[in-house]
Amino acid sequence: MNGWFTRILLALGALAAAAILAAAAVQQDQDVNTRIILQAAPAQVWGVLNDFPAYPEWNPSLRALEGQPKPKARTRFAEIFSDGSIVEREIWMKSMAKDHEFIWESDMAPLPGLLSAKRKLIMTPDAGGGTLLRHEIEFRGYLAGALMQGLFSRYAEAMEQMNAALQKRLMRAS
Repeated sequence: MNGWFTRILLALGALAAAAILAAAAVQQDQDVNTRIILQAAPAQVWGVLNDFPAYPEWNPSLRALEGQPKPKARTRFAEIFSDGSIVEREIWMKSMAKDHEFIWESDMAPLPGLLSAKRKLIMTPDAGGGTLLRHEIEFRGYLAGALMQGLFSRYAEAMEQMNAALQKRLMRAS
């Protein structure tokens, strides 16, 4: 009986390993990228993006940011999509360069390596006196393939909504 049980466990382990290898072979990382020219200087854009407590006043998709926006800090936020669904997540601030960038990462699945996201908000001065904002998310991991395409389109829509709301917020402030 004991040998039979051991063989079943080994077979299950081999199947799990084969599934992981198959998933790794078809893994396709995904990027969602948006760009907008904001009618404000990078310092003004930075000021709005750096004010986490004010996000609920203007941002339709990122809400309830807790914690401080500083490098290596952990914080939590809730992301609201147009279908009404809400995703709450812990993020790690990876990089902040005043008037230039915010980069944070989060695990989107319960096990490391399945699905993670790196969000980038990169600001560069525009020739017209405004700011080019590159708002990007890099999705990585075994679940980042074509099966998750619906998830990525929801993020693209939410990013576009955030960009437009940021533009309105900046216009009201000037």
